[in-house]
Amino acid sequence: MIDGHFEHWHRLLFRHYLIKHSKVAQKYGDLKLRFSEMLHNDRVTYTKAKTDFIFRMTEVAKDHYRKTQGAPGDGRSVPLSLAIMHF
Repeated sequence: MIDGHFEHWHRLLFRHYLIKHSKVAQKYGDLKLRFSEMLHNDRVTYTKAKTDFIFRMTEVAKDHYRKTQGAPGDGRSVPLSLAIMHF
């Protein structure tokens, strides 16, 4: 059985959303490139700089999958990453 409180589910959801939405993935890639050029010697600040985008897109992804694939228990197919998120 998979633990519903697995700490990496949001990361997997974000990754899955990027795979399915190439324009968002391109924006994320552009953002990473820009930050890496600006902060090439400061890994901690680089990572923090990406946080707002990642958080916003993870929330967008949650909303997207709730609307398109339903919530657990409603009889529609739900990806594993969503099924354990406990809406």
